[in-house]
Amino acid sequence: MRIILLKLLLLALALLTPHFSNAEWILVKEDDDKSVYYDPTRTLRNDLYVQVWVLANWGVVQTTKNAKSYQSVLSLQQYACSENKFIALSHNLFEKPDGTGTLVYKTSDQAWKYVLPNGDYQDEVFKLVCLKK
Repeated sequence: MRIILLKLLLLALALLTPHFSNAEWILVKEDDDKSVYYDPTRTLRNDLYVQVWVLANWGVVQTTKNAKSYQSVLSLQQYACSENKFIALSHNLFEKPDGTGTLVYKTSDQAWKYVLPNGDYQDEVFKLVCLKK
């Protein structure tokens, strides 16, 4: 009985530990408002797409349309390198930096978007994951 309880306790602790705490975040872009990172160790590639986890931290608390406060976003983005497009498969908004604290909102893109040259951070991520030799 103790072994079962111990296993359940260990499982609960594993589920409560942030999944991205061991990520190797690399700075992509930083400005006055936010810092954006990606994790090359969790990048998946095939002939058509590259999937990458992106973390954005804001220096000032942001607010969703339904008045929920957040300070970071973990996003699973998929890039179609040959078409210069991307889609966010998952946006996870957290109340604290580094994807920690309470998950306050979760969404995803409904359509592909083009990567704009010198646009937001997606252009920098595109260069890192699609043009990498």
